[in-house]
Amino acid sequence: MTRQIRGGRRFIGGWSALALTLGVCTVPAVAAASPLSPPSGTTVAAVTSDGTYLWMVNAPSPVTGGTASVNRVDIATGASTTDPFNVPSGASTFSIVSSGANVIVLDHNATSTTAWEFATSTLGTPQTISSVTGSTLAVSGNDLYVATPGSNVVAVYSTLGGTFNPQAPVARITLGSFGVVSPVPVAMSIDATHLWVVTGGSSNSLYEYTPNLASPATATLPVTQVFSLFAGTSSVDPSVTPIALSSNGQDVYLVSSASGQASDLFEFSTTGQYVATLTPVGTDTLSGVAADSAHVWVSDATSNQVSLVAAPGVVTSFAASVSSPSSVNLSWAAPSATGTLVSGYVVQYSTDGSTWSTLPLLAGNATGTTITGLTSPANLFYRVGALNSLVSDVSPFTGVNFSQVSAPAAPVGVSARAGSAAVAIGWTAPSATGGLPLTGYLLQVSTDSGATWTPVGTGALSASVTSYTATGLTNGLAYEFRVAAENSLGVSPYVASAPVIPSTVPLAPQALSGTASAPGAVTLNWTPPLSSGGLSVLYYDVQYSANGGATWVHAGSPVGSATSDVVTGLTNGVGYLFRVAAASYTGEGPFLSLTSLITPVGGPGAPQSVSATMRVGTSATVSWKAPLTNGGLPVTSWIVQYSTTKGSTWVNAATGLPATALSTVVSGLNASLHYLFRVAAVNYSGPGAFSGGVTPISLPSAPRDVVAISHGARTVLVTWIAPSYTGGVPLNGYVVEESSTGGKTWKVLARPNGQTLSLTVGGLSNGASYLFQVAGVDPAGQGAFGRSSSVVAITTPGAPRGISASPAGSSSALVRWTAPASTGGSVLQYYVLQESSTSGKTWVTVNGTISTMSFTYTVTGLSNGLKYLFRVAAVNAAGQGTFVTTPSLVPVGSPSAPQQIRASDVNGSLLVTWRAPSTNGGSPILHYVVQASPNRGQTWRGIATLAPSTYSLSPTRLAGGVSYLFRVAALNSIMASPFDTTTTPVVFLSAPSQPRALRVLLNRAGHVIVVWDRPFTTGGSPFRGYVVRYSRNNGFTWVPVTGYQGQRATRYSFAGLQLGHAYLFDVAGVNATGRGAFSAPLRVIPVRGQRVGYWTLPLSAFLGRGTVLKVSALQRKELVRGLGVLVHEGVRHGSLFVNDPKGVSAPLGHAIAQLRGVRVSVYLTQLARVSHLGVVTFSVNVLNDPVYVSNVRMTYIVG
Repeated sequence: MTRQIRGGRRFIGGWSALALTLGVCTVPAVAAASPLSPPSGTTVAAVTSDGTYLWMVNAPSPVTGGTASVNRVDIATGASTTDPFNVPSGASTFSIVSSGANVIVLDHNATSTTAWEFATSTLGTPQTISSVTGSTLAVSGNDLYVATPGSNVVAVYSTLGGTFNPQAPVARITLGSFGVVSPVPVAMSIDATHLWVVTGGSSNSLYEYTPNLASPATATLPVTQVFSLFAGTSSVDPSVTPIALSSNGQDVYLVSSASGQASDLFEFSTTGQYVATLTPVGTDTLSGVAADSAHVWVSDATSNQVSLVAAPGVVTSFAASVSSPSSVNLSWAAPSATGTLVSGYVVQYSTDGSTWSTLPLLAGNATGTTITGLTSPANLFYRVGALNSLVSDVSPFTGVNFSQVSAPAAPVGVSARAGSAAVAIGWTAPSATGGLPLTGYLLQVSTDSGATWTPVGTGALSASVTSYTATGLTNGLAYEFRVAAENSLGVSPYVASAPVIPSTVPLAPQALSGTASAPGAVTLNWTPPLSSGGLSVLYYDVQYSANGGATWVHAGSPVGSATSDVVTGLTNGVGYLFRVAAASYTGEGPFLSLTSLITPVGGPGAPQSVSATMRVGTSATVSWKAPLTNGGLPVTSWIVQYSTTKGSTWVNAATGLPATALSTVVSGLNASLHYLFRVAAVNYSGPGAFSGGVTPISLPSAPRDVVAISHGARTVLVTWIAPSYTGGVPLNGYVVEESSTGGKTWKVLARPNGQTLSLTVGGLSNGASYLFQVAGVDPAGQGAFGRSSSVVAITTPGAPRGISASPAGSSSALVRWTAPASTGGSVLQYYVLQESSTSGKTWVTVNGTISTMSFTYTVTGLSNGLKYLFRVAAVNAAGQGTFVTTPSLVPVGSPSAPQQIRASDVNGSLLVTWRAPSTNGGSPILHYVVQASPNRGQTWRGIATLAPSTYSLSPTRLAGGVSYLFRVAALNSIMASPFDTTTTPVVFLSAPSQPRALRVLLNRAGHVIVVWDRPFTTGGSPFRGYVVRYSRNNGFTWVPVTGYQGQRATRYSFAGLQLGHAYLFDVAGVNATGRGAFSAPLRVIPVRGQRVGYWTLPLSAFLGRGTVLKVSALQRKELVRGLGVLVHEGVRHGSLFVNDPKGVSAPLGHAIAQLRGVRVSVYLTQLARVSHLGVVTFSVNVLNDPVYVSNVRMTYIVG
């Protein structure tokens, strides 16, 4: 059953199109489409949607009080926000509604009802409302409808434009009944025109009301319509119990609890007619529903999730095959996402992809169909779409292209590989299947070079198979195979393989035999194998084994026509096994082996390790060892020969020597001739091979020219020349001996090899005399010694003593030392002096030939500030002695002058800059001294001492308008650098100093006139005027009464001031450089009528700067008289102007003047009181004005 849901916004199912291309319709994107879960430990208790946000109430599980939360999910983006709130104890039922601006949550349990209000945009801490009593909620615009528990009365509260106000319902609506049963709401929902109420119990009905939503009033609301929950269908259980309700103005959706229908969602039209029962896929037990104009959401109590009820997805695995010239088979699988259960499938076909013919609707469980009565079914387009109860029509689908179908192309890469009575055939699927799935492959075979072909097997092979093994073939017979692909329209061309011949390896040869046919040789004979395996024998593999068959050695490969082979290179007297195998192109067959050993025989091998030693000039001893093989027969005797012609001719020296003899003495030789000797063994087959000729050896003569010379500290070098006669053979080595007793006793020092002709002997005693002798050694023994002359051992000198290093001026150091305690047994030749600037890692020679008469040396050219080490060593004939090193030394000098000094005007301020000296003289720069000259360098005055990291100064305490030169010097711990001076005078410009003597000229009826004196200096640039300001809050904020350029006059009139309110006034001068410092504030209280007077007191009346003023009796009398005059004139307040002392810094001078002024003001106030003159108060102002150096000036106000 399908229908159009009113409102025009509805989910559309997907279509699958075939030719063979899929078309997919457009589905609205919903980012929050995946199932949503509440936080751990909570359950989804209520849900609603306003089209922009999906709202969920997540309650503690079980709902027994504690912390719940509201979850706001952005439907478009999926973004989620959660805010917690506390709920009272006891099992609760929650409701939630959204008005757009606010969200209201209602918690209803057996003992109380509580509501919470959240702001839609920010959530945050909700407003808790405990005065609402209700069981369920609905919202319309800014009005909240709350059903009274157990009653048919609905209270209406106004949110007053977005702020919920539950204190006084604007209306109480009584729901009209149908018949005698009064409707008690289980759930409510409001759309644009209707109030929908669903009841439980015996009524079990859906009520439609049409209230005045724009202006609700207290009245009984008549029923518009009443509908049975199961009206219109017999499949709905009459015992349905409603639990949730939601309307979007187009449809009404109801979730119910009933046996066998716990997962159903019922849909009604706005006329109350039953539409459909929806079963959302993937849900178990529905507990809530939320509908807006574009979405339907359900909450699942089993999975504890909220899911979107959507349309089906695209049908999957869509395929078509032509089953006959006029029919086609279609198949598919259900969509992976169905939204609700699929209710049916729509199948269409087209000849051009734009005009479609529709088949009758198929059942929701269909997975395929056959279309008959078609013309050229292979040239048509096909598509299928799934429907559920939310879908009524299909959207246009895109991406359809025309596709022709035909028989497939031929397979490629057909190959055949022969085996024994079998052939393995392989191929690759065709590059094009004709637009239809392959149905299989056809395989054929030919034994007559392709003249005739026979099918292989019982029928076509599977389309998934690309190889096949044909068995039961005849070895030696040639075969060809060919393959074709097949689909529902036909068969492709055949593709044939190259011819192949099945075969197997040959059998073993027959009748193998062998004989020892010659020394070191065996002749083998055999007959061909009974079968060559279908192919001719290519060759025979002949092998032998000398270890009983453990390992085999290949002996030859005679051609396939041979039936014998001679194996040579064997060892006489060794027993061998033999075997032979036949081989063809198929491989090598089994071996045929001889089971008995065959032993070749011959003469013995040559004797081993033959040597000859001359004992006297006319005899030699010849020795040897038995040959490696006796030729297969025992040795019976030996033959010894010699040659005096370098081996050209030989003479028997001894024959018939017994088999046990391994040496003999040959006598009667000529000592003047050169001899060679050789030996042969004899067995029953005759003499064997002779050994190579050897030269007899004898003791070598003494080594020649043995020399011993001193070779460094306690070391002697012994050298010699090889003996003139080495005994006839190369020397094995030498023996070197030493004597420190004049030759009485000797000690062996070393035994170097025969190529060594020198030896360094160390560890000798300084000044001792030594003899050395050397003898050669060959196999005959040790020869005569050659002896050296005596030699005395010396050593290198000791280290110099008392070394030190001290500064010797800038970049210089003086190094001192004394002679070493030991000269090493030899006269000192000179001293070596080295320096290191790398803490001894590397050294540079300063002077390598300092006279032994000198014990000091001045090293120059050093880098100031760099740490150096120095060392000295003495040298004698034995070499250089040990170095001795000074402590580290750092040469130091004055820094170079600072660089690139400049003075310039930068944005109206004077700036002096410089760069660091090129060198700091070897000591860190401690500070820079800056001086200024107002008279082109005739005199200089220091203006600043700055840190070494400072390279600029903006002078401030200079006379404005004066031209200055500046210079800078750098100081290290040793001395100061030269000054670097600017070349062009620069005028110092400053703001004006403070205006002086700010005072009141008139104070009458809110009109105050203040006057002042000009600043002491205008700062060197044209003076522009004064800036005047006042404050009503004791200086916390100030109000200017003149512009930035100010006024030229030295007075200002304030009018309209508040009588009795304290004001502060001050003034500052302005020139081209800018505004100067403001004067000390003048405090004035406007009165109805006052006049101003002045009283100048001599400072001599107030001596000292401490806490006690020194005033004489006469001075005190004068002060009392003066105060009396002021009091008589009506003085109530006086302002004291106190001057800064000179010669101290500005902050310190200001503090001293302030202290003095305070002491004076306190003294005058106390003096007036003790003199019964009344109360007079004083304020203190600090000046920097030479006019008041010797006086304290007081401005007083007469009221």
